[in-house]
Amino acid sequence: MTIYISIFHSARALLYKKGHKERSHFCLFEFVREEYKNDPEIVRLAEISQNYRETRHMVQYEGTLCSEASTVEAINDAKKFLKLVKAII
Repeated sequence: MTIYISIFHSARALLYKKGHKERSHFCLFEFVREEYKNDPEIVRLAEISQNYRETRHMVQYEGTLCSEASTVEAINDAKKFLKLVKAII
């Protein structure tokens, strides 16, 4: 799921900005949630990113499909997250 990769790299940019290295997809979003806990929109996107991480796993490794509606929602979330990250960086 390419959308997840966009979200993942946006989150990594926040991690790198703080001088850390990424070692785990799960921990990456936990870091973002904790580090930006005063920004409710980033926290919300980090939390749903865990869901996208799980969806990506199912699509890539189990062959399940995403609905068109959930794909459109994920694209919009990825765009919002990227916009917020650009403003921070």
